[in-house]
Amino acid sequence: GSCVAWACKQGSNLVLQKAVGEQLGKTLWVRSVLGLNSALTKAIRLILQEDRLTLTQVYIMVGGPDWPTGVMTGVLGIGAVPMQIATAPVLFPVALTVLAGGGMLKAGEGEQWV
Repeated sequence: GSCVAWACKQGSNLVLQKAVGEQLGKTLWVRSVLGLNSALTKAIRLILQEDRLTLTQVYIMVGGPDWPTGVMTGVLGIGAVPMQIATAPVLFPVALTVLAGGGMLKAGEGEQWV
């Protein structure tokens, strides 16, 4: 379950980056939805455009909402590989969530699952 959810997250970010951000990033609609001129978006843009992969980029890619962060990486022309690497640690919170959900599902089946 965790690996499937992780693969979906990685795939969705890649599609958002390449299909939406790079292809539609010049349209007024996408740019206005991203709010490219807001202070928050400017700060995220500065962090994502850093030359090397940083822990702050990982925080944004893992903890940020999928649509704006994935699309912004495409609009900014950031490489897909560094952003996939920055998103990879999402496996840890996904795995914990899947384990917690599995434990809750099994809790009604007996004390060994509690």
